[in-house]
Amino acid sequence: MATTTPPHKRGLYTTAQRYAWQPAFLDAFRESGNISKAAMRAGTTRNLIYQALENDSAFAAAFEDTRESLNDGAEAEAYRRAVHGVDKGVYYQGERVDTERVYSDGLLTRWLEAKRPDEWDRARKMELGVNVSGEVINELKATYSPEQLLAMAEEMERRDALPPAPDVIEGEKGEGV
Repeated sequence: MATTTPPHKRGLYTTAQRYAWQPAFLDAFRESGNISKAAMRAGTTRNLIYQALENDSAFAAAFEDTRESLNDGAEAEAYRRAVHGVDKGVYYQGERVDTERVYSDGLLTRWLEAKRPDEWDRARKMELGVNVSGEVINELKATYSPEQLLAMAEEMERRDALPPAPDVIEGEKGEGV
């Protein structure tokens, strides 16, 4: 079976034609956040995407900018769900009877771990195998409004301070810090 060399390898395309897929790819990537799906929508392949990222600095910069925008959007959405919550229906016998605001402790914890890794690493060590972070977060949410919590977090960030870690007695709930 004879194989034919693709037109782009035979030099039959102009530079503009060869890279015409890039804007369509970046638009599709911005929409889907997925390289494979975006490549398919742009009529190209993942392999060609990765080759262009290695060999075309302008495309690589545009791709990185798009990826950073996606990351910023995902981070903002995670923060919104963690701090401000989302409304979910409450159902009884198959009928919606109420709405409750639900917060994501896991997203808040991940967000804080990413933003303040030194402090949250210390907090994990202080837990000594006991998961109190969910209880603490729920108590804070019950006591303070989202705006108050945000103000406290910003104040702590401004001061760059957390309360000192408590001393741990040997033999209690772990080996000590």
